[in-house]
Amino acid sequence: MENNPYRVPGVERVIDILEYLSEHPQSSLTNIYQDLGLAKSTTYGIVLTLIDRGYIRKDVSGGFYLGLKLYELGIKAKDKVDYAKEALPILNELAQKTGFTSHFGVLEGDVGVYLEKVDSSSSIRLNSWKGKRIYLHCTSLGKVLLAYRTLPEIIEVLERISLEPLTNKTITDKETLLSELLQVKKNGFAVDAEENEADITCIAAPVFDYAGKIVGAVSISGLTSWITPQKKEELVLLLKSACKRISEHIGAKKNE
Repeated sequence: MENNPYRVPGVERVIDILEYLSEHPQSSLTNIYQDLGLAKSTTYGIVLTLIDRGYIRKDVSGGFYLGLKLYELGIKAKDKVDYAKEALPILNELAQKTGFTSHFGVLEGDVGVYLEKVDSSSSIRLNSWKGKRIYLHCTSLGKVLLAYRTLPEIIEVLERISLEPLTNKTITDKETLLSELLQVKKNGFAVDAEENEADITCIAAPVFDYAGKIVGAVSISGLTSWITPQKKEELVLLLKSACKRISEHIGAKKNE
């Protein structure tokens, strides 16, 4: 930020105060200006202005906290977020860096749906497209979307769906799949090792919103023969980094 020649110090101070109150609600004026290293008069003027506009409120004890105007703006911003559009530039980067096809998908009922796809530079073309509905039990992206639901929700879904075998490596036992889903959430990624398509391995990881809730997942897919144990580690790191960036673009905290 220091290198941005167009930054406006006054605006930065306003943002600093709002972010401070998000972490320290009901702080006094003294707390605010001392902790942020601001002048008392400057802080007082900013706080009064933000109160007038509904962005800060003052309680009876004299403490300040965020106002509902911020909630209103946040809801409007959330409703305007196009997750697939935000993901696309990073999917392009991911496909270029890995040489694998990348997808972004979301949960729709008891299936996943690809909203974006970026082909790799290789000659391998997968049987997938934007809008394609995919199984949850045998695709890496589907496993991630299912694994990040609550345990009762996962069990309900497993009771409803049929674990149709698409290859001889598809998991068809619900207890085995449940055990894997719990491990997926623990590890932060899922693998489909030729469970959906012969000779193709896919790895997927979750994308989160501002509230830490999963809103989608990103997967990368390529020939199983390309993936050595060392290569897999590299791919997981690149994938998780891409998902973290997408999450931050749509409002997740930087430490999510």
